[in-house]
Amino acid sequence: MPIKFNTGKVQQYTPTSAAYTKLLLHGNNLLDYSGNENDITANGDATAGNSGNPFGFGSVLDLNGSGDSFTLGDVPSFALGTDDFAIDALFKKDLAVESNIFTWYGNGTMPVQFYLPSSGSIGLYGVSSFVLQSSTGLVSTGIWYHVAWVRSGDNWAIYLDGVRVATASSDTRTLGTIANSVTIGPYPHLGSQFFTGTMTEICVRIGTDNGWTGSTIDVPTSPYKVV
Repeated sequence: MPIKFNTGKVQQYTPTSAAYTKLLLHGNNLLDYSGNENDITANGDATAGNSGNPFGFGSVLDLNGSGDSFTLGDVPSFALGTDDFAIDALFKKDLAVESNIFTWYGNGTMPVQFYLPSSGSIGLYGVSSFVLQSSTGLVSTGIWYHVAWVRSGDNWAIYLDGVRVATASSDTRTLGTIANSVTIGPYPHLGSQFFTGTMTEICVRIGTDNGWTGSTIDVPTSPYKVV
């Protein structure tokens, strides 16, 4: 069943803690609402402030395919290391190609990829070739989804629309300690494959999993606000 959004005209924010929020993009513009003032650049034909927000108000980030991405520069606050983290977003794919919601380049090694394979699954690819991937056929084109990648201690999980769809445990490998850059949209190993569709509410929290450890989590039904 598709997730239900608050489509009223009054914004009723879902708060997130300022102590752990490192990035928050609403889609209205290229501003970071986390309070960390990260600089965000649109590349190719990627744009912000477009219509189609699932909440019925606000805007979305739009990436229409080849060459489109959003990038952040040097961001030390994104050094995942061994910290707990929660990275989530709302997205709608227009093409079923392998693409990334979020790619974090650190340590000069392979990037950490929070990605969407063409098979309709959801995955996490980290340094040391750590792979966590859901079953196939979960994601279709033209539908809004909420996705979350979470690590709590040695426990890893991926959630789709609030339901845990992949887990791993007892893995002590780190995800790098020095942040270089962050990219939203492209799949770095296949330069011809870029995310085609729209995104909003991209939120990165490091230092806590915000309690996301169970078989289900709460899905935001209105835009996040840092408190």
